[in-house]
Amino acid sequence: MNTEISSVLAQDGKIVEWAENVKYRSVNMTPENAEISEAMDAWLKETVGRTGTDPNHEIAQMIMKAITPAVVAGASEVIDRAFDTEAAIGEFDDARWEIAPKNTIKVHDGIVGGNVNRSYIDFKSVAPTWKSLQAETEVTLQEIRRGGYRTVAELINKIREALDAKKMNLLLTALDGAVGATHSGYFTESTALPTETSAQKLALYLMDVADENTNGCICFGQNKYIQAISGLTGATTYLTDREKSLYNANGLLKQYAGMELFGYSGTRKLPGGDAIVPSGKVFGVAGKVGKVATRGETVVLQETDINSEKIHIKVNGYSFGYAITDAEKAGKIVVTES
Repeated sequence: MNTEISSVLAQDGKIVEWAENVKYRSVNMTPENAEISEAMDAWLKETVGRTGTDPNHEIAQMIMKAITPAVVAGASEVIDRAFDTEAAIGEFDDARWEIAPKNTIKVHDGIVGGNVNRSYIDFKSVAPTWKSLQAETEVTLQEIRRGGYRTVAELINKIREALDAKKMNLLLTALDGAVGATHSGYFTESTALPTETSAQKLALYLMDVADENTNGCICFGQNKYIQAISGLTGATTYLTDREKSLYNANGLLKQYAGMELFGYSGTRKLPGGDAIVPSGKVFGVAGKVGKVATRGETVVLQETDINSEKIHIKVNGYSFGYAITDAEKAGKIVVTES
């Protein structure tokens, strides 16, 4: 066995890469990840699974390496495009973020040497909304003996996915609330799906509010809405052969009217039943609309219960704050759901 678990833990991002390789390419793993899997399998099945012994709590360490907010936040390109990630702060610290000031300076037609009424830039700041997420689960020693490295890889992936889904839902809920009925980028539809009229309105609005720092405009929502936009008149007229192939494969375009399109499953829900990406809405963003910061450090606790032959895992202190600081750069289409 050439690969020690401790050396894997010492490499930033290696656990995430390994766990995802097991999930998506278990038949054709990279040589390095295959070696890690072999080492994991022997250790988990023979040591942990048969004796319940993990004195250094290495399972907890692997999970902790994989679920720091900075790692999980990178799972969604949409969130990364829409929110600035601020530097991490201390567990008991707080923060205030500046709201993007509007240029309200009034220019008058005056006389040389004369005076005109003063006008002011409205500087405001906002305190983040802080959330501290927690999750607990358990895995039986029998399952560890049966599945070995696959069991732990799945445990890591599922915990990461659950935290990512909850965080994304909270950020999109905040974005949804910032684009209300009085917002200039709020568009309604009398139908259950976006039409050419509403999609073009959203695209034009994002074009108007984008500035020189905007890294392209994005449009996202549940797959059924993005699929409807992809099928609008003229959307597929000038596609390259590669784009046509992708469109024929899943019915989704990569772009429409200057907006990059991102679709999300409408069936993926939080344990409480709420959709991760809100239903009935299509969002558009032209640059950074908010900020996100990590507070403190995530802690993963591990305990073996020899009576029930289970390992109890507790994830605590997954804390982050967020705020919408430039709502003008966001828009949305609200459809009529049946």
